[in-house]
Amino acid sequence: GLYIHGVPDSLLQTSLANLSGMMAGFPNVDYSDLPIRVIDMTAKPILFVSTKAQRTLEDVDTASDAAMTQIQAIMSKAGLTAVGPPMTITTNWGDDAYTFDYAIPVNKATFTLDGKELTITGIDPDVVRSAVEDDDSAAEPTAPVVGEKDRKGYLVLSDNVRATQSYAGKALYAEYKGSPAALPLLRLKERAYAETHGYKYSEAGQGRFIDESLSLPEDIYLGNGEYRVYLPILP
Repeated sequence: GLYIHGVPDSLLQTSLANLSGMMAGFPNVDYSDLPIRVIDMTAKPILFVSTKAQRTLEDVDTASDAAMTQIQAIMSKAGLTAVGPPMTITTNWGDDAYTFDYAIPVNKATFTLDGKELTITGIDPDVVRSAVEDDDSAAEPTAPVVGEKDRKGYLVLSDNVRATQSYAGKALYAEYKGSPAALPLLRLKERAYAETHGYKYSEAGQGRFIDESLSLPEDIYLGNGEYRVYLPILP
């Protein structure tokens, strides 16, 4: 046989090692049974609460219900109504805990709250990414003031409720019907699809996974929930 020694040999070994390392980093899931396509998402004003729960359906539901109660109180005060399904925006799916934003899209971006006229605007994604990377656990330097922006650039509506414009741009999109327990697997499938099809993504800032729940609580309880799962992708 023909053997290559010296510099070409080293280059080939290094390249193959890099390829092996890259492949090992892909999620080891089969996405062939999940229709995934690229769509364009448009921005919409949302109110949200950042929260955390243990990785059980019951604990996530409890945290989501508490967030919903806080958001609905602000919507009632501001004369806002929901215009779309609830959104769960994943911050971190940890070994024991799930950190996420629970969000509701609302009917208008300009409204009055506590006597102040407020407008929900978008933010610079780099501001959010920088704040997360610098110190995501850091508290606000002072108590949040309604109508001002917090350190991540979100509009403050109460101690816990914030407002911003949702992600706008291209995203991988999939639909699913069944138990919410399978949603983490769907996110893995979209990641695997992105990495094997050349789509770049970042799970920081506005690049995080977005799930929409289209079902009534009783359908979700019976394992017949309907969901949309989005993974924002970079240009």
